[in-house]
Amino acid sequence: MLSQDFNTDWRFRAKTTGDGQPGVWRDVTLPHDAMLDAPRRADSPSGTGNAFFDGGIYEYARTLHAPAAWQGKTVELEFEAVYRNATVRVNGRQAARHAYGYSPFTVDITDLLSYGDGPEGDNEITVTADNSATPNTRWYSGGGIIRPVRLRVAGPVHVAAHGVRVTTISYEPAVIDVHTDIIGASGNKPDEPASAVAVEIVRDGRIVAHGEGWDTRIAIGDAVLWSADEPNLYEARVTLTDDAGNVLDEAYETFGIRLIEHNPHGLFINGRSVKLRGGCVHHDNGVLGARTYGTAELRRVRILKENGYNAIRCAHNPASEALLRACDRLGMFVIDEMWDMWYERKNKNDYALDFESNWKDDAVATTARDFNHPCVIMYSIGNENLEPYGKRGLDLEQRIVDEFHRLDPTRPVTMGLNLTLLYGASKGKGLYREDPNGKQKAGGSMLFNMIMAIGGALVQKAAGFGAVDHVVSPALDKLDIAGYNYASDRYRKDAQVHPNRLIYGSETMPFQLAANWRKVTSMDHVIGDFMWSAWDYIGEAGLGSWTTRPEGLGFNKAYPWLLAEAGAIDILGVPGAEAAHAAVIWGARKAIYLGVRPPVGPGQRLGKGMWRGTNAIDSWSWKDRDGWKTTIEVMAPAPAASAEVLINGKSIGRKKLKDMRALFPATYQPGRVTAVTFAADGSQLGSTSLSSAKGDVRPTLHAEPAEPGAHDRLVYVDLALRDAEGVIESGDDRSITLTVEGGELLGFGSADPCTTDRFTSGTYTTYQGRALAVVCRADSGTPLRLTAGDGHDTAELTL
Repeated sequence: MLSQDFNTDWRFRAKTTGDGQPGVWRDVTLPHDAMLDAPRRADSPSGTGNAFFDGGIYEYARTLHAPAAWQGKTVELEFEAVYRNATVRVNGRQAARHAYGYSPFTVDITDLLSYGDGPEGDNEITVTADNSATPNTRWYSGGGIIRPVRLRVAGPVHVAAHGVRVTTISYEPAVIDVHTDIIGASGNKPDEPASAVAVEIVRDGRIVAHGEGWDTRIAIGDAVLWSADEPNLYEARVTLTDDAGNVLDEAYETFGIRLIEHNPHGLFINGRSVKLRGGCVHHDNGVLGARTYGTAELRRVRILKENGYNAIRCAHNPASEALLRACDRLGMFVIDEMWDMWYERKNKNDYALDFESNWKDDAVATTARDFNHPCVIMYSIGNENLEPYGKRGLDLEQRIVDEFHRLDPTRPVTMGLNLTLLYGASKGKGLYREDPNGKQKAGGSMLFNMIMAIGGALVQKAAGFGAVDHVVSPALDKLDIAGYNYASDRYRKDAQVHPNRLIYGSETMPFQLAANWRKVTSMDHVIGDFMWSAWDYIGEAGLGSWTTRPEGLGFNKAYPWLLAEAGAIDILGVPGAEAAHAAVIWGARKAIYLGVRPPVGPGQRLGKGMWRGTNAIDSWSWKDRDGWKTTIEVMAPAPAASAEVLINGKSIGRKKLKDMRALFPATYQPGRVTAVTFAADGSQLGSTSLSSAKGDVRPTLHAEPAEPGAHDRLVYVDLALRDAEGVIESGDDRSITLTVEGGELLGFGSADPCTTDRFTSGTYTTYQGRALAVVCRADSGTPLRLTAGDGHDTAELTL
């Protein structure tokens, strides 16, 4: 079988531009995010949810040469995701339509191709993505062919796409079942074209076990198991041969030996109890927009692991395969979520309009792709869906659960249910509505977010009311494992009221992690916590922002707000105090963390977004903010019991640590800040310091090491404003222009949550002294050169 990337030599245009005219065709390499170049404007119908980006219709075209040797074979195109309403045509004839923007789909183009070794074998493949009807999402979606495409050419008898399924039967001893789905044959009989199916199990290039047949059970001696702590992987190699021993097809699938078990006493991976140190993560890759690359996802998973996470909840759509491969390789549990809506809309033009006609196809395609990924431990069938309080919604929920159990009986089914919101829906509150003028009223999750911003604690307590429990329990009890969004006050009570219910915090506030984690670790029936959010994202603009900008003090941020600013780790991959505190609570960080909240000046009012507990970063360099008020945060693991802070050698106080953190109100002055920690007996344990930048501050460039296992030629380059000693200046941001030779600049930007700068322009203003560039090296072997300038100083980097 020929299976190869189909990502180069595409042409692209926006069907219409801002002036109503067709765009100009240009060359692109997939994946591609057409929305990154779309207009952003204050009156864009996409609003804050999609960061004020306009939608559009995007057209892609490519020539596929089908040689005469392909006649009689099967030719397929595998699309990992096209946002959204994709139409695929071959030589002008429609081959497929696909509505959902995040689920994979395969198109058989065999009968639409012209074959031949000359020009007669050239075929035009076109893909149109219609993302023009907005709003259709609650976060930044991107647009177009946002994930990779593959070409498959197979003989009459071949292994189906994702046709090798490996199931762990036991781990002591290690026994697996390997099922091969073969197209063109109906059984292992002497008169069948495929007379032999051989399976080899390979680790580190060595065959460790083998079996024969479409369905074969194989024991693996001295096996190593897969878990988030020890992500050991194997490969299953399947070979089909005919009676004469000729190879008809081969297939390769990576897998891990990993058995999931669960009961009211917990979640168990290969017999070991697991507590999920989780974070919710949206699909975008920051300055790359919605495009997905192997390097980007490996980098993200690595950074999350370095900060103590062992689990990701993919919010709120199927993950990219690159992310799943990264989680397999590095060790990260995944809750792969399917949809943000069913048939009840959350936005005027969202997927609810197409859901009932397509959800089964989404489920089939996603489970087929995910089956061999050991990282995927649960399927989530929804997020804050408003339907399952009445018969129609509950019946649909049961059908979806049953379908996932049929497609993949090895994994539990869950969903993130907002108990208070579902109760409100049962009373007719919070549903999507339009006023007579066609304008959308706040409803669903948007309404909930607004209410949370005003009175979050009361909303969370309401989830524990008996009336709420009566309404939501039928939906919760249909799930194998129940996900609670913002309802941790119920955990202890539910141990008695619902003793057979296994639960976890599918969405929680990060500043409540200390209390939540005590519940997770002390209660068998609570298996984990997923903060909103682990990684910042585009859209839901300003949801978690702490800002002194007058126009940003309310919940609904105005244009040009861009980012949610709700991540414990920002869009550049830089962890803040929220991430450090989580790592300390989880026991994953042993060092002291010293953070400083950006100083607030005289007369300024600081507005605090509900989805953030702190905006502190590890910096004591804030130019021209002498005398401004700040808060210094010290986080330290046990056995630290107290901490003292000194500014320029003078103590500003000593405090006990509460939940492994102490806060010190302070006045900023340049120089040096030091945190010292002490044990309960008063003995000093350790110290750490931050210093202010001195003298000239200039832009600097630093290339991050390549991510092992990545093959896409991406290079991440950090830009920072540093003094001669390498200290970053956080209070002197400036516009930087970046140029690239020997490669393509894929994205360049900062974590500024409110800006008109564009990630695709090559010019961006730093934020708190930092920015990030992502470059794709040319494959010609020429040097890669980057030059960054602010109009006065220049930095250069050659790789």
